[in-house]
Amino acid sequence: KALQLIRYSAFQCDHVPALMQLGTMSLFNSHGFRRNLPTAMAAFERAAAHGDSTAQRYVGLLSATGLGTPGAQRDYARAIVYLSFAAVGGDTASQQALGYYHLTGIGVEKECNEASWHYARVAERAVDAFLDGPPTGRHLPSERVKLTTWSGGPYGWDASGPGNPRLSAYGNGKDILQFYRMQAEEGNALYEFQLGLALYWGMHNVTRNYLGAAKYFKRAAQRWDPNLSAEQSALSRSQIASAHATGYLGWMYWRGEGVAENVSTARSWFELGLERRDSRSMNGIAHMLDRGLGGLPADSERAFSLWSEAASRENTDAQAQLGVKLWQRGQFQQAAAWFAKAAQHDHPLALLYLGNMHRAGQGLPENCQMSIAFHKRVAELVDWAIDQPMHAAQEALRRGDLGTALVHYLFAGELGYESAQLNAAWILDQQWPIRSAEWRALAHVWDQTALALWNRAANQGNTDGRVKTGDYYYYGRGTGLRPPHGTLRGDTPDYERAAVYYRVAAETEHSSIGMWNLGYMYEHGLGVPTDYHLAHRMYGMALLTNPEAYLPIYMSLVA
Repeated sequence: KALQLIRYSAFQCDHVPALMQLGTMSLFNSHGFRRNLPTAMAAFERAAAHGDSTAQRYVGLLSATGLGTPGAQRDYARAIVYLSFAAVGGDTASQQALGYYHLTGIGVEKECNEASWHYARVAERAVDAFLDGPPTGRHLPSERVKLTTWSGGPYGWDASGPGNPRLSAYGNGKDILQFYRMQAEEGNALYEFQLGLALYWGMHNVTRNYLGAAKYFKRAAQRWDPNLSAEQSALSRSQIASAHATGYLGWMYWRGEGVAENVSTARSWFELGLERRDSRSMNGIAHMLDRGLGGLPADSERAFSLWSEAASRENTDAQAQLGVKLWQRGQFQQAAAWFAKAAQHDHPLALLYLGNMHRAGQGLPENCQMSIAFHKRVAELVDWAIDQPMHAAQEALRRGDLGTALVHYLFAGELGYESAQLNAAWILDQQWPIRSAEWRALAHVWDQTALALWNRAANQGNTDGRVKTGDYYYYGRGTGLRPPHGTLRGDTPDYERAAVYYRVAAETEHSSIGMWNLGYMYEHGLGVPTDYHLAHRMYGMALLTNPEAYLPIYMSLVA
């Protein structure tokens, strides 16, 4: 009955909220409503006609991905019109997509300055969202999951590059946590602190636990030995851990994480940490002094001094704050140096300022590409302003809703997320959704879509994407149009283009599979002239790059 009312309000009354609700339910398979892409497109088009910027974004993305177009063909001309209207209406995700399109020349001419303008606006909103939270900003979203990583990559554990393919990219977080816990229970301050860190930040297979983190930080902090000299404390790992624990406790009380928010208690912990020369405590007191918080009188000069010392002790937030203060004083080159240090650890504020400074030629060479690189990084890193599409995809995967995850990944791929492009391509490559009737109408374009996504990921430096793009050209997957009811693999191979991708992967990205593939092509004259010497050289390079690949390489050499 509720659905009937929503449909009536949407299509009979042109009620925009009802249209948006119906479109969202139809697109994302929510509230028990079965996915219906034509219904979603129709609802969003009606809402878009009323000027709703979110609806305009969805129409644009459905057109760009082909999910809402006849024959599932991508329509970038239409997509750009709708995304442009949405961006004018203040939709951040649409502006991010336009920035990516202008950067890469998708549907429009490549135009660095236009891309830079869009990315600068998105980065500013991203940092505003980052700072719109507890003191010093929100915690960054969790690491983007790459689906290929869970199975060791498209070719097995690290097989596309150098290294031991038997080693997982992730340790077992629960085993590490158990080891820390055993050592901590013996009264070891270092492991009490390490356990607190693991619980505070979380790790693979371990969710954040602020209450547990506070418990172990307190235990570590209490193990400070006041009888040791400053020189002895600086060399003692237990003393250093105890000092760092006081700084974390200060932050947790200030931010209300696992404990009741209490600025006075936070200040007490910071002052204790300051006595122990802890950089996090220095940074905390500097923030309080800069704004006159915690009962401290405002003292910008002392705050600057503390930020300077904390920054020299490699505190990332202090480096960013020091950069801001130097920038405000017109000391742009010194500011840029500190921003660069903080940017190495993905501090959003530092990334934003570096992008702005490169864009304006302020203390740094004017460089459009560098400006975009920094702004794109912060836009994708801090994505609360665009509803966190990667997070939404991961949540759908946890629910077992692969179709909704694919929709989110396809949309995020249009926004320029390399990990989303990789994940969507992998889902299509494995043909996971084929059992679902809702996707069968799109099956004839899966390979074309996957090829485009592998190629986009490759253009962002993803080695697996580079080799997979070569594979698609080698086997003729998605390289030309097929009738809607044709076979999934009926295109003509393009060995010359495959060789180009393998060569780049081999020579610039040190891919052992790229080397082996190129060697095979030289051996058999596929897309390149037959050259046994070059084939032997490529096989040898593959073996040197990844010794675990000895079996196929030796078989090739013997043959």
